[in-house]
Amino acid sequence: MTQGLVEESGKFRRGDVGVFDGDVPVHIGARPQFVPVLIKDLFEWAKKSDLHPVLKSAILHYEIETIHPFSDGNGRMGRLWQTLVLAKWNTIFAWIPMESVMFEKRPQYYDAIEAARKSNDSGVFIEFTLSAVLDTVSLI
Repeated sequence: MTQGLVEESGKFRRGDVGVFDGDVPVHIGARPQFVPVLIKDLFEWAKKSDLHPVLKSAILHYEIETIHPFSDGNGRMGRLWQTLVLAKWNTIFAWIPMESVMFEKRPQYYDAIEAARKSNDSGVFIEFTLSAVLDTVSLI
């Protein structure tokens, strides 16, 4: 997804990374030496989890955003994985990618991520994504 755009395309980042509002750090990703294990653990959990796929997809999305495994494209990867989990559960989601759903709600999406990080509670973000999924399927 980021080939030709990002130096470390297709690889976990080798340095520290953060999301900034000007000079103020809004989020600092996991230290690079921990990223491979954190991602491995996350996907092992997702594979074994008995949670409903809609909930699991939202958690997976949020955790990818939190770990921030890549130097760029973490949001796209989180939304892609959310879409993949949803589409595996119900094929209608192959035609309703989370990338499009979140693009339409971009300001609220970023607000939900920030609120979850500030409160150290992923529930805010998870509730937002679940609400966005419900809004989208209600239109069908």
